[in-house]
Amino acid sequence: MSAEQHAAEPDPVGDPVCWLHELCPACGAVPTPEVPGRCWRCGSVFGNYPSPMARVNDVGGMSGFGPVRVEPDEPPFHADWEARVYALNVAMLRRGVYNLDQFRDAIERMPPTEYLAASYYERWLFAVESLTSSATARTGLASTAPGSDPADG
Repeated sequence: MSAEQHAAEPDPVGDPVCWLHELCPACGAVPTPEVPGRCWRCGSVFGNYPSPMARVNDVGGMSGFGPVRVEPDEPPFHADWEARVYALNVAMLRRGVYNLDQFRDAIERMPPTEYLAASYYERWLFAVESLTSSATARTGLASTAPGSDPADG
């Protein structure tokens, strides 16, 4: 096999990757995850940071959030209402009111200050409330509980 044929053969483990576009254009330093978008050597700003698609839940590579605390023998729910939110979400998913992608997206659309202040199941509750209120508005469905019709007065 000639050198030209060998060069034209695709690499069996994937395409060659060039990382030159990731280097600081001013001094050529390799970026570090501790300081995304700013050169650790010369201080130049480069790249597309923060990403226009970044949401508050996207904290990969960020620091300052402290360690993850693992409770020994942690219960699945810390309060009864958390179990109810879990069950409500399962019911809505099974009924097809929304799907898992929509649920995840609703959590990620929380305002940043609310997201950071909320517990895990508070975020779930926010998503369920926003998705069910939008489903009600979209379908025009109203509650069928006795006394829920305003015409009943």
